[in-house]
Amino acid sequence: MLMSITLKQEQNKSYKASDLGYLLHKNPSRVHDFKLSFGNAYVFYPESSDEKCVATIYSELDGIDIVRNYKGPKGTSKQLKQYVNDRPYSVNSFFSVAISRLFGSALNGTCKKQPGLVTKVLSFQVDIPVLPSRGGETLIRKLFEPIGYELVIEQHEFDENLPEWGASPYFKVSLKSTQTLSDLLRHLYVLIPVLDNGKHYWVGFDEVDKLTSKGQDWIPNHPEKNLIVARYLKKQSSLTRKALAEFEVSVAEVEQEQLKTEELDQETKAQISEDKLEKKVRLNDLRIQKVVETIQKLDVSKVVDLGCGEGKYLKEYLKIRKLSQITGVEVASATLEKAEQRLKVERLPEKVREKLALLQGSLTYKDERLKNQDLATCIEVIEHIDEDRLDAFQESIFGFAKPKYVIITTPNVEFNATFEDMPAGKFRHSDHRFEWDRKTFEKWCHDLCENYGYEVSFDTIGEVHAELGAPTQMALFRG
Repeated sequence: MLMSITLKQEQNKSYKASDLGYLLHKNPSRVHDFKLSFGNAYVFYPESSDEKCVATIYSELDGIDIVRNYKGPKGTSKQLKQYVNDRPYSVNSFFSVAISRLFGSALNGTCKKQPGLVTKVLSFQVDIPVLPSRGGETLIRKLFEPIGYELVIEQHEFDENLPEWGASPYFKVSLKSTQTLSDLLRHLYVLIPVLDNGKHYWVGFDEVDKLTSKGQDWIPNHPEKNLIVARYLKKQSSLTRKALAEFEVSVAEVEQEQLKTEELDQETKAQISEDKLEKKVRLNDLRIQKVVETIQKLDVSKVVDLGCGEGKYLKEYLKIRKLSQITGVEVASATLEKAEQRLKVERLPEKVREKLALLQGSLTYKDERLKNQDLATCIEVIEHIDEDRLDAFQESIFGFAKPKYVIITTPNVEFNATFEDMPAGKFRHSDHRFEWDRKTFEKWCHDLCENYGYEVSFDTIGEVHAELGAPTQMALFRG
């Protein structure tokens, strides 16, 4: 983790740029090293003169050590956090903690040797080589520009040798602003974890006090105050309401502005659209009810939810007492993190938590971890897979993993004609690669059974239209 703060001398030379050392309480002539709970941190000055001074903060993290006492679900979710996490390389909530530990006096606006500089408005530049933003460049600008920053932003690619992977959620950012050093550090202290949208430590009521003490002078007037507070407090509603009350923001205003202020990714927007479309028939509730009822009737104890998303079904599976092992599989690590939050994994009783495993993986690749399962559920997932990859999905699940039972649900495209607000030829979700009619789905299922030795029975979910069938079609495979 790396960040630099640059101060240049004014034309009237009312101060020396090297006075930054006094403000930060760190002598520019030497390297300062600190032992923090999560690793080592260093402050050094690549350049220090009367005209220009650059203070660089560098922190070393052990990607394994920072999750050594991890209390989340067992399985690869923990391994993923150890070996593939971004914490040692990006400026995130760990860095926010480092700011408070390394520059506590500067953060609080005290400097005994140069007290006049503390309240002086100075021209700073902050350079951050790798800054995560779960909301893209737009969110960075929405957070910093209203409080007077000029920004230069460059988005990193996932891999410059693999351009087909596209852009990453990491940015090289340069921030320029004229203000006191204390205000600058307070902004960074709060907004860095807001951008990352995932603190590494437990967030409780003491975090409300930290937020109000660091943000009282600027958050209440910020146009994105609701987003800032919600993300800083990991979207815990009780804490968010308490903090907003401290800032004298009414609950009614929070609820009214919620969708305007929250940066939604494309998947979330599409899901909201699909949920609104299906709201009248309560399809989500009916799907959960049908799947849980089916599980209760089957002789199963180990269940894996393929494409578990944010854990809607896992939450219900955890309530089924006869299940001794519950596994969720999702390709996107960020979505798995949301599942942990939805399931409140850190608060689960130990015996319940031991049942749960969250794994990152693709459903179109053979995965040893998915073997020896009694039941695999695949709820509203196959339509998100390219049709030319469905053979790979069949082979990995039915041919390789071979669970005793498989439940698959998918939309019935014929029923779309009943949705008043849905244009002809459109799918329910913008990420759907296809939506099948009943005959196509049944043929696909029968062909699958012939190839892999399963038997299949069909069911419906939702109110059945006399001519168009049910909104959701379901297949139960028995091996």
